[in-house]
Amino acid sequence: MIRLKLKEPCDRVFIGASLVNPSTGESITVDANIDTGAVVSVFPMPMVSDMGLEVIGERDFVVANGSNLHAYVVECTISFSDDDAFDMPLHICNSHTDTGLIGMDILSQCNYSQWHEWENKEHSINFILETAQEP
Repeated sequence: MIRLKLKEPCDRVFIGASLVNPSTGESITVDANIDTGAVVSVFPMPMVSDMGLEVIGERDFVVANGSNLHAYVVECTISFSDDDAFDMPLHICNSHTDTGLIGMDILSQCNYSQWHEWENKEHSINFILETAQEP
């Protein structure tokens, strides 16, 4: 479980994500932005190019600003702490950013909550992310 309380100025929530190639065990830890408006999780190709991830498909998306995004689909294991791991397809794209994007494909498998607090005219953003328990 990850639990954070962030103070202003904070317009986005970032967490560390561990990406592992399930075939080779090659791994890296990267910064990722939580985006509840994103349908899928996307990571920049330069971030993962040395991991030898197997491409299993390709997809085209229209992003929030209306531009097109071509992504490669790879199998990967992603985790945010020692208590969770998700074996799932991730989307890799050509991008010059240095952060990944955690979308609803992963968040929907978690217990995720985010809320704002104001105390003594100070604003903070709280969030909890934990693996959902299987029934």
